[in-house]
Amino acid sequence: FVNNVLNYATNKGVSIALETWDYESLQRAVGKFSQLSVCLDPACIQINSTHNLEDFIGATANRISFLHLYDTKGNTGHLTPGCGEISLEDWKCLLKFMRRSDFQGPAVLEIRPPREKNWQTPIEAAVEARNFFNRVEDTIN
Repeated sequence: FVNNVLNYATNKGVSIALETWDYESLQRAVGKFSQLSVCLDPACIQINSTHNLEDFIGATANRISFLHLYDTKGNTGHLTPGCGEISLEDWKCLLKFMRRSDFQGPAVLEIRPPREKNWQTPIEAAVEARNFFNRVEDTIN
């Protein structure tokens, strides 16, 4: 069934990506289904896996086709990158991967202003994320 769905999607020009949640399940899925892509989600990895972002990238780099970008703190998710508990090293790892692979896929900035910034508009949160990524990029140049 999965192969039929993947073949149909491929014939229609659609890529199906499995989100990074459980490392072992993801490994089995990409090993079994050659047309399956990966949606790299650093916050999901941070919350749900004992493996780190570098492990996921190392295991699936050639299959990553989509990015979910947000941060998390405790039980609060979808924070602006740099406002939560994802380490600076993980963000650097992500940007290094993007640069090294010349990543051209889509990336979704999945954010909402946190309670302490309830005055912040979505555009201001997006600008804050852009500024954060620019600062991280400056540290790896």
